[in-house]
Amino acid sequence: MKNNKLKNNNDNKKIADNDNTSNAGKKPRTKFGAFITNAFNTEAEHGLFYISIPFLLALIIGFILLYILITKYNLGHLFECNMLKLTGIPCPACGGTRATINFFQGHFIKAIYYHAFAVYIIIMYSVFFVTHLLQDITKNRIHGLKIHNWMWITALVLLIGQYILKLAISDYLL
Repeated sequence: MKNNKLKNNNDNKKIADNDNTSNAGKKPRTKFGAFITNAFNTEAEHGLFYISIPFLLALIIGFILLYILITKYNLGHLFECNMLKLTGIPCPACGGTRATINFFQGHFIKAIYYHAFAVYIIIMYSVFFVTHLLQDITKNRIHGLKIHNWMWITALVLLIGQYILKLAISDYLL
């Protein structure tokens, strides 16, 4: 009888120890934080890398065509912001194309002036893409960039801050 009680107590202790060690050092997460963390686990991030390859190629081809249309054929007026034309208020994405073109031409300060959020996305996506490419080449010896909550917060702060500047300073993008 004593042996059974002792055995049951030891089994209960092991279960309790396993529960304590699995949650040790972990902070309780909010539902949003848990969603973001679960949505971008390592497998999902790596899947995002494979999905982004054709998207990246299409984006590069699109920007090359856009650059040719704007510079060679002088069709820049076709790519002006319709919201700015109709209402006089710039949209949150105003300046993104100019920022991207200036970034790839090497005018980094000018690109940040036009749209800091676009520059941030270009840099973060490039780092994400290159690190996941290295992860594939090295067969997981180098790990790809993990997406963290601070990256989302930084992106939102840049986007909202840039938009507030556009609205507060009348000739900001001229």
